[in-house]
Amino acid sequence: LARTLFPSSPKNTFLATQKSHRTSGCLSLIMNEHAQETRWIESEWLSTTGQQDVDEDDGGGFDRWFADPDPWETFQLDFEGGRSIVVKGHKAELGQTLHSTGLTIWRAARILSDWLVSNRRIVENKTVLELGAGLGVCGLTAHCILGARYTVLSDGDTDTLANLRANVSHNTQQSETLQVRQLVWGDTAHVECIRRQLQQTTKGETHFDVILGSDIIYVDSVIE
Repeated sequence: LARTLFPSSPKNTFLATQKSHRTSGCLSLIMNEHAQETRWIESEWLSTTGQQDVDEDDGGGFDRWFADPDPWETFQLDFEGGRSIVVKGHKAELGQTLHSTGLTIWRAARILSDWLVSNRRIVENKTVLELGAGLGVCGLTAHCILGARYTVLSDGDTDTLANLRANVSHNTQQSETLQVRQLVWGDTAHVECIRRQLQQTTKGETHFDVILGSDIIYVDSVIE
């Protein structure tokens, strides 16, 4: 996966936790070259692939009858030294009924975040790319708590990206060293855009030291 994204790097590290056992093959992850994002909603994409394994609307709006009028919740992760990360997302108990799985917090993100804290040398002073960042828990932990020097939080879903940027703003300022970018599975151009930004910000580096992913492999269509 790391070499698919940035083939010039033999030393990339890819860390992932996942809930699905359907993991044969590898992901082909490529991005949109244009800085302007395109509308992309996860549930709509899943329905076109015929692999919507989350709870679907039955066409009559049945799920909307039971929609939570206030689905939002604040999640706080506390760390040593009194530091914390606070993110906002949909209530965890809504689970798979969400139109985007990136709008809530998953156990895998908490587990990977805790693991990074116990192994901070993995990301400290490193360049980090998080795939399917969702609420941004792991990427924010790497950057704000553990001292990653350049971090990109990526996701494909348009609604998730808007919420992700709000979470970044709540915890720190988005800057040259902490960015949010759209990444849609199967789009053919955005890797070069991110690579150019990486080169510009780091003055010549062509690959990320670490690629993070938590719970990003959950339907067959994202696996080759």
